[in-house]
Amino acid sequence: MAASFEAAAELSWQMAASDDDLFKQAIDSFRAGRLDDAERRFKALLVLQPRHVAALNILGVLLASRHKFSEAESHLRAALKLGPNSDATYYNYGIVLKGLGRATEALEHFSKALAINPGAAETWNNRGTTHNDLGHFAEAIADFDQAIALLPNDPAAFCNKGKSLEQLDRHGDALAAYDKALTLAPPRDGEDKDQRLRSQSALQYMLDHIEDVPAIIFLAIKKDAAVAKAVSSPNTITAAIRHLGLGGTFRLLRGAGSATAVGIHATAYPAAQNLLLAARALGLGAVLTTPQLFHPGRYEELLGLPSDVTLTCVIPVGYPVGKFGPVTRHDPRSMISWDRWRA
Repeated sequence: MAASFEAAAELSWQMAASDDDLFKQAIDSFRAGRLDDAERRFKALLVLQPRHVAALNILGVLLASRHKFSEAESHLRAALKLGPNSDATYYNYGIVLKGLGRATEALEHFSKALAINPGAAETWNNRGTTHNDLGHFAEAIADFDQAIALLPNDPAAFCNKGKSLEQLDRHGDALAAYDKALTLAPPRDGEDKDQRLRSQSALQYMLDHIEDVPAIIFLAIKKDAAVAKAVSSPNTITAAIRHLGLGGTFRLLRGAGSATAVGIHATAYPAAQNLLLAARALGLGAVLTTPQLFHPGRYEELLGLPSDVTLTCVIPVGYPVGKFGPVTRHDPRSMISWDRWRA
């Protein structure tokens, strides 16, 4: 009964409020991060005024930010029919199509947005990432260059360009793009940007002198064949179906690969941490890196690793150059949350 009363009161409020008031309230909630309230208010406005193009557009953006891409698409499609000359609507629609995995259609919508407004750096950037998704790396780089020309201090465009350059094996150019992105990126909460730049400089020095590094340790883990055999055995699957049902068993098997990868790295990283601590105790410099993730199969082929061995990280070890004092420790209170994140 109480719920019915609340619903009736809400409907009365909607009828009493003007469209402008509703839109302003929805915008205020959206900007304040009250997304549930904003979504409710935009939908209430569209009940009263279904041809409100701005509400359709912003609701589509809101829903996309919550990964409700299919629902977002219906609102943006309606907005596009009502306002076919809006580059913002084509852009937003392209973002949603990317979220739906429809990269070719997304590319078309970004292109239409650019035909209307070629001065939108963010549209060039997102068309570039879509070209990347489709394997059009040279076209992607051209789009990122356009974005950079319009917005020279955007770290995202430089980072995305680096990814495309890597795919074309232009590793020196890729490193330069990543280096620029790191320089431009604003500091995260509590981050010391000067420290980040010092680390960046040290990394660049290591890359420039990698041939002089005395030792490079490759940490690999051999998969447990007995465990893999037990997990995939008919008896295990039958037991899983009995306890979890068909749906639960399917989800379990679908996630088995990810779970195996997590288990392998969870085994490796404590050993890597101990190695790093031992190196520091001996006055040696060492750093954990994961370049193999950017070049799948290449390191494994070079090292002759069998298929049941996973390379987890690469640790260069050498003699420090310059200051090598105690590491800085953050105040634990700045990193610990109780019960809920940042509570």
